Amino acid sequence: MIIFTSSKYNIEKYEKLKKLGVQIREVELDNKKLLSIDEILSTFKQTNIKTILVEGGAKVTSNFLNKKLVDIIFIYRADCFIGSESLNMVDKIEFNQDFEFYHEVFLGNNKLEVWINKNLNKIQRSI
Repeated sequence: MIIFTSSKYNIEKYEKLKKLGVQIREVELDNKKLLSIDEILSTFKQTNIKTILVEGGAKVTSNFLNKKLVDIIFIYRADCFIGSESLNMVDKIEFNQDFEFYHEVFLGNNKLEVWINKNLNKIQRSI
């Protein structure tokens, strides 16, 4: 597992994760004060890694979507509302019609929706 972070991180968490074998890479911030996606992706070009799972907050998610770097979106929907103090799933995103509903799985009263980028070729869609 690789975690990307800025130079501002919790040293205790950093040490615990390192002891568990997690690779932690520090990257620069871009002009919007977000982790540089270009720097992160250049790291993967030097490896055999071809697929990454991006799990982040609203700003990270929106940044990847706006750069059109997302192939599949998994949305977990609970059967309750968190309330006004909750965090947003996405931040400001550009209008995007690249995704179509692909599948849903019911998990008790909750569900998982899968949305796939229409631009994926047929071979990638069957995986």
